Amino acid sequence: MKTIRFLAAAVTLVTIAACSEPTVPNLNNPTEEELNAITDRSQIQSLATGLLDSDRQTQFNYVFFPEMIARDILRLDNSDPRYIEGLLGAPTDVSPSGFLGSGVWAGPYATIRGANLFITGIKNAGAITPAPLSDKEKSAAIGLAQTVKALEYLRLIELRDNNGIPVTTGGDALAPIRCKPAVYAAISALLDSAITDLTTAGATSVPFTMPAGWAAFSVADAANSRTDLLGLAEAYKAKVEMYRGFLPLNSGGPTVAPTTANLQAALTALDASFYNPVGTRAALDVGIFHTYTTGAGETVNPFSDKSVNYANMKVILEGAEPGDLRVQAKVDTSSTIALKTVQGDSSRFQLKQPSLPTDPIAVLRNEELVLIRAEVLWGLNRDAEALQMINLVRQAAGLPAKALTDFPTHGDVLRGILKEVRYSMLFESDKRWVDYRMFGILTELGKEVGNDPIARLPIPQAEADARNNVLTCS
Repeated sequence: MKTIRFLAAAVTLVTIAACSEPTVPNLNNPTEEELNAITDRSQIQSLATGLLDSDRQTQFNYVFFPEMIARDILRLDNSDPRYIEGLLGAPTDVSPSGFLGSGVWAGPYATIRGANLFITGIKNAGAITPAPLSDKEKSAAIGLAQTVKALEYLRLIELRDNNGIPVTTGGDALAPIRCKPAVYAAISALLDSAITDLTTAGATSVPFTMPAGWAAFSVADAANSRTDLLGLAEAYKAKVEMYRGFLPLNSGGPTVAPTTANLQAALTALDASFYNPVGTRAALDVGIFHTYTTGAGETVNPFSDKSVNYANMKVILEGAEPGDLRVQAKVDTSSTIALKTVQGDSSRFQLKQPSLPTDPIAVLRNEELVLIRAEVLWGLNRDAEALQMINLVRQAAGLPAKALTDFPTHGDVLRGILKEVRYSMLFESDKRWVDYRMFGILTELGKEVGNDPIARLPIPQAEADARNNVLTCS
């Protein structure tokens, strides 16, 4: 039998607690032949559970590394100063062979590989017990897997940026490294495929039980003859079209004209997604989450180590408004917490949420979609409408509404949106770092221990070695 193999980089990385990702997304390492001969729905359940759990294993580094670069989180660990030395140092301080430089690489590619095998298994499924798979069920399952693949590619390119990433075709050969615009185009096409499959599924649910944090998107929306997963795929489509629209600003800054067609496509996708412009906490918190438990053999929330995970004091000192419910929920500002200093960086503010072993971490919430819409509207010079989005999140945060007169210039409106991004996405997303880079204003994040923020993570050394150090993207 031919067993499953992964990209060269994935098979060379080892799992180190809190510093790396597992490289096997499927359960019990089934062979490709076994995946091509699914005979029972329980097999599909195991594969789907393993696929989503594989992404869950990537989530911590995907959030923690960018949030530390963005001056929101500090890992103050006297026994491991590499976080500060690397993530808050110069670009050359992030070693491609270390866990920082190789982070969020093997895990996403393993998940992509697992998604490809899952899709093949679903397509080839014949007689299934206790009930055959309908064509619509197959479409729903494949649409989810395609959406997960798009999510993995987004995670990879958000962290590698202009270094580019390989876009695999499902085989074992090393795929060429593609530049960021080409990667975005490939993700957009992948999401189009997911949207087609989920549209074909209509109001048919996926043929397995989703984890608790995804459960809201596993049911059929009979009233609208669609699966709720279609709204999730459209949400990611909006995100990638926004990235494509703002590509000219990456190097030219926020005064350069964006690509209007892509921004309009982002608005269209948002309207088809689960975006909901309601300024309540309940409405903004609708989305998908990775959940954690303390049961035997289960995964606990990796943010829960209060001995080393702190909020950067700049979160409070650089613009937090009195009464902001987002800050009150996420940052412990108690004066009884002792000041801790490592490598010249200090904080006495611990994380309040997430900080428990069972706290969930959001993968994508409606609040982020509202802020994406604000950014897209800003890019289309529709500042008054962008302000409405700002005020939606401020309303849920218990803050007074802003007026256009509070933002004298078009650029000031952008900074106003980015301020809300910081507090709305605090400790759950890479959005603050990615957004400042996207708009060409990365240095506005400010210096930390004397350094400007790094722009991207390197291609891991194992991948470079497999390619004889030929890393030019195409």
